[in-house]
Amino acid sequence: MRKICPVCHESFEVKSTRRIYCSVRCRKLHHKEVYYDRERPIPIYEVGDKVLRTFVCRKCGLLVMVTSKTDKRTKFCSPHCERLYWKHPEKYRKEEEKFKQSQTDKEIVK
Repeated sequence: MRKICPVCHESFEVKSTRRIYCSVRCRKLHHKEVYYDRERPIPIYEVGDKVLRTFVCRKCGLLVMVTSKTDKRTKFCSPHCERLYWKHPEKYRKEEEKFKQSQTDKEIVK
């Protein structure tokens, strides 16, 4: 049986009917396009919305208020910030430690 790859549009022979892509490279490229490169809307908060949880983004320091039960964010404000954070986590961990130290210093002064 022959199929056409949706990424490179090449014809290829399949051994299984479940196979969609001609190679691992095409499969990964398509997965990246579909799941990681698309723009995901960041929710806009309305006055009076019940806030379920709040957190500060570990990468950019933005205060995030989660109002939807389907919103699973707990550490990062966006997929972009998450990717950048995990590229160089040691850099941001040092910044987090400095921020926490400054917050405890402020509490001690009060």
